[in-house]
Amino acid sequence: MNFNIKYPFDQESCRQMGHHRIATAFVLEHIVRSNKLNYAIAECGVSRGHNLIVMDKVLKGNGFNNKIYAFDTFNGLPYEENTLKKHECCCSLEDFEKNLKEAGVDRVIPVKGLVEDTLEKFKNVLFGFVFLDMDLGKSTKFAVDFFEKSVIVGGIIGFHDYGFERTLEIKPIVDGLDKTKWKQFGPILGNAIFFERL
Repeated sequence: MNFNIKYPFDQESCRQMGHHRIATAFVLEHIVRSNKLNYAIAECGVSRGHNLIVMDKVLKGNGFNNKIYAFDTFNGLPYEENTLKKHECCCSLEDFEKNLKEAGVDRVIPVKGLVEDTLEKFKNVLFGFVFLDMDLGKSTKFAVDFFEKSVIVGGIIGFHDYGFERTLEIKPIVDGLDKTKWKQFGPILGNAIFFERL
């Protein structure tokens, strides 16, 4: 992929960001270029908000002011799965909001709770970009089924932890995506993989 959009990170920043954050930035730039950003953006499983900070920088760097929804329990993982323990990956809502404030991010709307309980309230919202990083199979499958109906044609859904040994439930869900509705977008970078809505 060849991106010619304003990219707000230097080489050292990229080195510290991690593969999935670099991938998120580049995919968002693709959407900027294809004018798909008149729609909402969401991340499910936001932890401390570092990926959202990357999203905000890309959007601001290109003059966009989209709403970004941050779906999370803000109490860690809600249940155990494989080697993952309940309450792992915990970051409180207060600490999350503090991290974003320190980074100068003010467009993110936190949505606290299980996605199984909260996503339905957004059934009339159209999304141009979604990133799923919940680690857990049940929640990820629920989110995939929901966003299949609300990601616009040409929009992108991304997954973290694809093929990662601690999140074994994610790869079968991704591999089982309906290929008449989703086409892989770009290469796998680290454990991040993206698909375009057809």
